[in-house]
Amino acid sequence: MQLTDLLEIPVSADANENVSKVASRMIRSGSREVIVTKNDKYIGMLFARSLSKRNIANPDKTNISQFVTKIRPIPSGTSLTEAINHLSSSDHRAVPVVTGKEIRLFTWRGMFRSIRNDPRIRLLVAKNVMTFPYCIGPEDDLKTAKSMMRELNVSGLPVIENRKPLGIIGEFVLLRTVLKPEERTTVMEDIESNIIASVSVMRKNFLSVRADSGIRDLIDLMVRENQTMAVVGNMGEIEGIITRKDIIKAIGTKIRGTYVSITGVSDEDGFSNSLAENAAGIFLKKIQKFLTVDSMGIHIKRYKESGPGVKYSVKVKMATNRGLFVSEEHGWKLERVLHDSLVKVEGNVIKRKERFQNFQ
Repeated sequence: MQLTDLLEIPVSADANENVSKVASRMIRSGSREVIVTKNDKYIGMLFARSLSKRNIANPDKTNISQFVTKIRPIPSGTSLTEAINHLSSSDHRAVPVVTGKEIRLFTWRGMFRSIRNDPRIRLLVAKNVMTFPYCIGPEDDLKTAKSMMRELNVSGLPVIENRKPLGIIGEFVLLRTVLKPEERTTVMEDIESNIIASVSVMRKNFLSVRADSGIRDLIDLMVRENQTMAVVGNMGEIEGIITRKDIIKAIGTKIRGTYVSITGVSDEDGFSNSLAENAAGIFLKKIQKFLTVDSMGIHIKRYKESGPGVKYSVKVKMATNRGLFVSEEHGWKLERVLHDSLVKVEGNVIKRKERFQNFQ
């Protein structure tokens, strides 16, 4: 299987279109991400969460341009392993891919299709992967839900009453707050002010599995239903949830409580992987004093050989509660290149820490 076998045709929008119009398009198409163009040229991507978690005063008069995330497309010749690492170590659900003169998307759905036969996936059941979620009650309003999702950096919240899951408040529910009034249903009259109770607008057709359900079957279900969260329950009571991120973490190596994906070293003798794991452990011990690290990807590439020497590139991507940190370094000694790339990430963390109070 190659990257090109898994690409999707994206929904697109012009940078000058207003928020309400594009939000409506996203809801109708079931797409949580769109590519954004200006003068018919790709400039970045717009994600549902960028709109749903914000308080936008005049969405029908506000252009989407200010909410665009600039993501450099990867070439279609990129290996599937590298594309998976690129996506899993970021905080995005899709990455743009250049195919000739067009842009396609490699999304979480494509990644799930590619990893469903991974031996690690086939051995997992829901209880191995689930986490206990942040929840809200049926009478909590959308303002509370939106605030929690923004602060916790999550894409959905189960609505719980007496340990029983009633529904999900997700990005598409919140995205309806920026629709034009005539596009809302009667029950959504107060949605713009965010005072409506969660139970009135929650999504009731959520995915639910048992603790002993196989993760491979859940992956197929999530892809088919285009849902990124499932409730794990027993006898009608919630035991936990499984999200897209939880499944991605399950195929990584756990180092100091953080899931680390090390790729590009399959043709090495194991020494490179060991170097990367040791370097990541030392790095995380320091960096976890500053912030919470959700996941990290390290990609090692051999790209030039001269006699007995080999030149390496090391790319590091670290997803945290304060955003994504990225670095890349090149050199002839792998141990030094790993060190320099991680030091650069640490420097970026410190710079960002200095710009914000209460960084953690």
